[in-house]
Amino acid sequence: MSIETILVKVSGDLVKNPDVLGEIKDLAKSALVDIAYGFGTELSNELKTKGIPFTYVDGIRKTNEEGLEVALAVSEKFKNELKTEFSGYDNITLVSPVEKVNNKIVNTNSDEIVRQRKEEYSRIIIYTKEGRNKDNLKREIPNIEIRYKPWATCLLKKQKELF
Repeated sequence: MSIETILVKVSGDLVKNPDVLGEIKDLAKSALVDIAYGFGTELSNELKTKGIPFTYVDGIRKTNEEGLEVALAVSEKFKNELKTEFSGYDNITLVSPVEKVNNKIVNTNSDEIVRQRKEEYSRIIIYTKEGRNKDNLKREIPNIEIRYKPWATCLLKKQKELF
């Protein structure tokens, strides 16, 4: 019997949510779990703070080389926090949407990672904020599980305690 493989895509708004983290840990008790994590809201805030321009084209953030450097730094920050959160879970792998390949920064939207890698997994779960529309992914990948979670102010306190 082979072990189940699960791709979990977590919206950046929920990546520190204790309920979501707990559900992922539960999944990892009996499956291999790859986590494609987002960090869009934090990236947008960081770009605004630094005065780096960005736009959206078909829902995808576009920025310059300096913005990509910021994206890489924010991604690494999230990755390190998640490594700490999931320490001891050897069957969890983090999939960063931003990587440096041949000295060039490559940024891929986390939803696109799901599209590109959907055939590699027995199950795909997306955690996203209530109110976000993921119908396009549901049409493309009918067996995908989309778990909408609240992102309320009351969660911020719990999130800050975790990290």
